[in-house]
Amino acid sequence: MISTRFFVLVLALLPICGQAEDGPLLYQTYCSACHGAKGEGGVEGTAPPLVNSAWVKGEPDRAIKIVLHGVMGKMDVAGKNYDLMMPPQGAVLNNRQIAGILTFVR
Repeated sequence: MISTRFFVLVLALLPICGQAEDGPLLYQTYCSACHGAKGEGGVEGTAPPLVNSAWVKGEPDRAIKIVLHGVMGKMDVAGKNYDLMMPPQGAVLNNRQIAGILTFVR
């Protein structure tokens, strides 16, 4: 399994390499149905917002692990409680796609 440090390095280098341009399209394809077209959160609490979220803007390892391995259970995002499950995307998306999405979202 590839380490989280590798993904942090990829996230840091993508804007320089020009590969992050796929991020918006990948986000719309894989993430917007739950998190909203602009990351404002899903309809009727289906998923938390990503915009200005400490979960996204904080330590990069957290967002990487959530996308790779999913997340389940109670969490507070922007002052609202969520108790949902996000399925892991590591088997669906390759490293470059994950890095592109997270670069775009961050």
